[in-house]
Order: sequence, then C-alpha cells, then structure tokens
Amino acid sequence: MKQNSWNIFWCIVKASGVAQRTFTDRWLRSAGPFDKTAEFVDLACHNLWVRIGKRRKTFSVLIGPASGRKRIPIAHYPTVSLSDARRKATALLADPRAAGGGRPRPGGRTRKGSVKDLFEFVIVAMESEGKAASIPDYRLYLIDGLDAAAKDFGPSTLARNVSLEMVTDWLAKFHDRGRSTRLPRAILSAAFNRGIKADNDPTQTKSRFP
Repeated sequence: MKQNSWNIFWCIVKASGVAQRTFTDRWLRSAGPFDKTAEFVDLACHNLWVRIGKRRKTFSVLIGPASGRKRIPIAHYPTVSLSDARRKATALLADPRAAGGGRPRPGGRTRKGSVKDLFEFVIVAMESEGKAASIPDYRLYLIDGLDAAAKDFGPSTLARNVSLEMVTDWLAKFHDRGRSTRLPRAILSAAFNRGIKADNDPTQTKSRFP
C-alpha cells in the first residue's frame, strides 16, 4: 500500500510539472532568487516542497488525497534547517494533526506556541496563500517594527498567556503617539484568530505552530 501511494504521488508530481531534485543545504543556499516563484519537491522526502521567490524560501507539505489535498506551511529556510524540515514533513505524513512538527497531546490539543511562534506561523501561512500584499504590515506590527507586538509581549511569552491588559497597553502606545489603533488592532486580532482556528478547529490540522 505504501509503495502504491508513493507511485501515485510521483505521477501527480510529474503531471504538475514541478521540478524534482534531492535537496541539499548547498543547493538551497544558492537557489534563487527568482522573479517568478518556483516550486521544487524533494526526492529524498516525497511530501516536502519548497517555494523560492524573490525574498523567501518556504518549506511546506502537501497532505491528503488529490480531491482534498491541503498545503501545510512549515517555515522559511534557513530559519528551519533542511534536516528539521524533513523531520517535520515525515511526522506530518504519519500524523497530519502534528502540523509544524509538534506532537498532539494524548486526549487533548497542544498549546505550546510562543508569541513569536504564532506570528511567524501566521506570516508563513499568508505567504503560502498568496497574500503577499498584507505581509509587510503584519511583519511591522507583529514582529519587526519598533512597537511590534512580539517585542512588547515578550517573544517567548506563550500566546495563550497574552492578557487583555497586555493588548490594551500595546494599543495605548499607538494612541498616545497620535496614531490610529485600527490597523494594529485588526492585525493582532486576525493573527490570534488564525492561531485559535489551527489549535481548536476539529475540521483542520491541530497545533499548526510549535
């Protein structure tokens, strides 16, 4: 059965025209950038894919049958190493609930993600969905900006431990400087909504951020 599934997978890959090669760190470092996003599949780990564009190299995994296949983003290279990406891809193939490489807690759902984990997951997911236009604002308000939420809350703070008071204090910084709170409020809300859905929606993969 496993061999048959493997053969079916490669028939789909060949029909799609996606380039196939055995990934190496040397190749990943030197590949790209490309003006038009290119996608490759790893011959050494048959459900591991990488998309290479102008600025980023993003690992992902395709899970499920052809009629309902879902793409699950892993992380950017080299933020996650090739060996870790293969490990996470293998775990996902064995148990699609273990999205991001985490292992579901028996009898419950994993909620281990830090604020930084959550925000990075959100941005990788948006890239995989082609929502590139919104990503600069998300990076500014969530991770990279002077007043980024991750810096204000503490990047290692568990996302589930962020309190209403912490959010209010963060938004107050924008208000006190005469800046609108509308956009940062909307972005933070959307980020946490994605995290809640990934962790709690029984129709989706669980624990999408580590």
